[in-house]
Amino acid sequence: MSRTALWTTLALVVGPSLLSRSVSAAAYYNNSQEYQSGALGASPTQSFRSVNFSTVALNYNVLPSSFSSSNDSYLFLAPRGTDVSDPTALILTPDGEVVWFGAAEEFGYAQSMAFQTGYYKGQQVITIWDGQFNAAGYGNGFGIILDQSYSLIANLSSNIEGSTLDFHEFYLTDNDTALATVYINQQYDLSSYNVTTTDGSQGWILGGAFEEIEVATGQSLFTWKSLDHVEPSQCYAEPGSTGTDTTNPYDYFHINSIEKDLQGNYLISSRHCHALYYISAQTGAILWTIGGKNSSFSMGDGSAFEWQHDARWRDNYTQISVFDNAATSWESDESYARGLLLNVDTSANSVTLAQAFIPWNQTVSKSQGSMQQLSNGDWLLGWGQTPFFSEYDLSGTLLSSAQFGVGNVQGYRVLSSNWTGYPTTTPALAVVNNASTSQYDIYVSWNGATEVDQWVLTASSNPSSSSATTTTLNQVQKTTFETLISIDQDVAASYSWVQSKAVSSNGSILGFSDWVALNGSTASVPADEAQSSQVTVGTASATSTSQPSSAVSTSSGGSSAASKEVAVEVATVLLLVAGGLVALL
Repeated sequence: MSRTALWTTLALVVGPSLLSRSVSAAAYYNNSQEYQSGALGASPTQSFRSVNFSTVALNYNVLPSSFSSSNDSYLFLAPRGTDVSDPTALILTPDGEVVWFGAAEEFGYAQSMAFQTGYYKGQQVITIWDGQFNAAGYGNGFGIILDQSYSLIANLSSNIEGSTLDFHEFYLTDNDTALATVYINQQYDLSSYNVTTTDGSQGWILGGAFEEIEVATGQSLFTWKSLDHVEPSQCYAEPGSTGTDTTNPYDYFHINSIEKDLQGNYLISSRHCHALYYISAQTGAILWTIGGKNSSFSMGDGSAFEWQHDARWRDNYTQISVFDNAATSWESDESYARGLLLNVDTSANSVTLAQAFIPWNQTVSKSQGSMQQLSNGDWLLGWGQTPFFSEYDLSGTLLSSAQFGVGNVQGYRVLSSNWTGYPTTTPALAVVNNASTSQYDIYVSWNGATEVDQWVLTASSNPSSSSATTTTLNQVQKTTFETLISIDQDVAASYSWVQSKAVSSNGSILGFSDWVALNGSTASVPADEAQSSQVTVGTASATSTSQPSSAVSTSSGGSSAASKEVAVEVATVLLLVAGGLVALL
């Protein structure tokens, strides 16, 4: 019997009083003028009953033809800015549903950036830069690596004396090393720039640097410093009022991306030099330069860029993608930002434009930004300081565009990735006494859990007693981050406590919430105090499945898994039917 047939039968037998009142709205807006005008606030948010956080809400200016429901298309972004109530790493589904709210403060830091997935020792992980954002546009922090249970694997620091890791780049290579940007604050003779110092020194400058760090040991395997290779005169940012003392250094180079190729060499981006540099892994020498004042390549029509971010090799090292900001906070050089795909001919020393991707709102992006090719060949662009992201096909046609704020809301990068999460936390459950409907509204969620397919709601009169029985009240499909299950108050009159169980698509129980009192009190009983209780409903009985020691344990695929799933559903139907009959007596 199919799941649909099973639950249709159940509905007919039990009646509507036990079934959930499934009320959910879309987590995104569709071309909302109120959103765009700021009438909904500078940073419209989603909030929840079962957890105490809020996240950005999306407004699709151009709605995609469809939304993928699989976990190979999650959005990874870290909204930030003064109008963001909870700046942190955030995983969303394309239609705006929360998958994981990262909580930067969990690791003791103010902000999260450079947020993406990677692989460490063959296992998929999350990498995040956490730390303090400097108003001058760089960071002081650490590189965080989390496993699939969101547990800390590593917390990496800079090996350059007096420096910390910067937020612009932190990602893992195939050799279990991390590439990270570093900004070095040091004295430098700025007399030729007419800088007047306040501390009697010749001046202060920020050198752009990067490290390749061995994750297992935290030691640096390679270090490169811009001032050893690139003079400030080669760049476009003048000191202005900076460089006067150690608290106000001149940021001449502004490194913002690193990529290591199969030869072991490094492609880096210098925003303030308008240039991409190819660095020798053996000597640290600059092998060639694209763009800037001393380009090694002729630049074809439309291929030039200014104040750029996120340079990456593409198409077997024959192309480079780069996010062309076209502006900075003090200067605009073009009418709008672009995503650029450039043909790179290292034999002819020429660069030509292969494709340009134009923003929906056709504006510049004064800082930040990203450009990623998806597995289907499409391109995803994050527009940095302008809180938008867009998807394009190979020809540059705009397929979708969404914004995640209208005020001071920014996203350093917006990336897409597959991800499977098994949090070590317990599911969250909140009870609301809904007087207007004479029902209890039960809200359940599990931050970071990607494998929950259904929620089972159980009840007990005394969960702390080893002899207590638990009654299954309902089982519903998980469709949103927070699922609402409503039960009639007269049905629940015999029970004082409720608990939710997260169930995977193959019938495995992934986790239990604490028991929460139905009387509205904040008291709760930990789940492990009653997990071995016997489930008895009417004439049907079964032993509840205890929480698995490893959340990743699932039954094998194929017919055996399918049989198990059907068996679990049949047992659940019997339990619920019996419970419904008891409730009707």
